[in-house]
Amino acid sequence: MLLHYLGCLSLVLLGAAPVRGQKPKSHMSPTTLTLLQGAWGESLEENGLFLIKSRRIYFLGHMQEPVRYQLKQDSLLIHFSKHIIIRQQMLKLDKDSLVVQSAAGISRLRHRSE
Repeated sequence: MLLHYLGCLSLVLLGAAPVRGQKPKSHMSPTTLTLLQGAWGESLEENGLFLIKSRRIYFLGHMQEPVRYQLKQDSLLIHFSKHIIIRQQMLKLDKDSLVVQSAAGISRLRHRSE
């Protein structure tokens, strides 16, 4: 199960409080979807933390257990299960970087070649 992996990524991507009782509608623009695709990591020198393909996130070490994500306004919502949804505010997204803010602070992620 992916739940034991949550602790490893808490400082990087999952520091926000869960969204309770919401089923947000997806507001994914084609440009945002395109920019999110690919491997992401903390730096270009280190291994990637996760891979985004289509509407799924594949975490390193758990590639066989993808999780669904949605975009709502300026937030990335990661659906680990029906009852665990993590919200990250996206401050910046371009072809090279993704900057998110959570309760743990601001995380800067670099787009990597797959």
